[in-house]
Amino acid sequence: MIKLLSTLLMVVSSFAFAQNSHSSFSDLLSQAELNNPRAQYQVSQAYLSGDGVKQSEQEAFYWLEQSALNHYKLAQYDLIEQYLIGGLIEPNLDNAIYWLTKLAISGDDKAQFELGQLYEKRAQLVDTQSQAKLWYQIASATNPDAEQAYTKLLEKEFNQQRAKQLAQFEKLNQQSADSAANNAVSLSTSTLFGLVGLVTLSLSSAMWFGYRSKKQQVSVNNAATTQIDHRLEENRKLKSQLAQQSQAMQKQKQQLELLYSEFKKQQAENKQPLQPQVSAPSSLALACSMFGFESQHIPDVAKVKHRYKQLCKIYHPDLKGSDDEMKRLNHALKVILAYKKQG
Repeated sequence: MIKLLSTLLMVVSSFAFAQNSHSSFSDLLSQAELNNPRAQYQVSQAYLSGDGVKQSEQEAFYWLEQSALNHYKLAQYDLIEQYLIGGLIEPNLDNAIYWLTKLAISGDDKAQFELGQLYEKRAQLVDTQSQAKLWYQIASATNPDAEQAYTKLLEKEFNQQRAKQLAQFEKLNQQSADSAANNAVSLSTSTLFGLVGLVTLSLSSAMWFGYRSKKQQVSVNNAATTQIDHRLEENRKLKSQLAQQSQAMQKQKQQLELLYSEFKKQQAENKQPLQPQVSAPSSLALACSMFGFESQHIPDVAKVKHRYKQLCKIYHPDLKGSDDEMKRLNHALKVILAYKKQG
């Protein structure tokens, strides 16, 4: 009888503890949703450890970032560590420098010291343009001139990227047209451009990266004798990257050949042109390229929408853009938001 009572007491106690934990987390979450930075940090820690709630790295990072944005210093230092080392997200040096700089400006001597250490140890990874963007971004919160300068710098980067893509697009169009003539494929001009367009966007970034990598490889071979060890390691990495890019380009070529084959088959059967479909990864890569993101490191929805507002100043037909560019920007936004929703 005593043993039975003990067992019942243990069950009731466990149930009460679980109920209290759930209630405690619900209260904490309510405070976090009211923009309480300390509560937001505690909710982040709860999601990280699974204390009173199902463990979720995505939710842990979200609430950590919200707490940091509300100037909770402990959250800001944890966020910097995530950007430097990773864990909840992939490391991002530019974001780490941004948050350290904000703390350093506020007079935080620890942040000032760590920022100096970071610049000393990773000087080769920091360029002047990224520093310009950093200071424009920080100042844009209160300075309209800084916001305009930040927008112009983004516009310059995207215009350069777009010019390279257009040049590569024209080159691939010409190559595809020559190949079609040699194989006596009776394709109309519009159909040929449609087939080539399938692989143009996905190949453009890979071809540009391969070109840059080859230039860097030549630089490795001409490096000073005192830096041979470092350069040889860099050369090995570049060769590996080139091999991966070559494999990707080969797959795209095979895909193009398959499309030609399917087109001929379709023509023979019902005389209707094949409508090539762009794969989801290619569509996402194009959308990320237009927004200036890497498809493997897409930021949260709030930052995506913020970048969209900035790009509207570049592509809106009433400002400096055109209707076609604005349509492509809107389509890119839908693709990225759909991907984030699936994730």
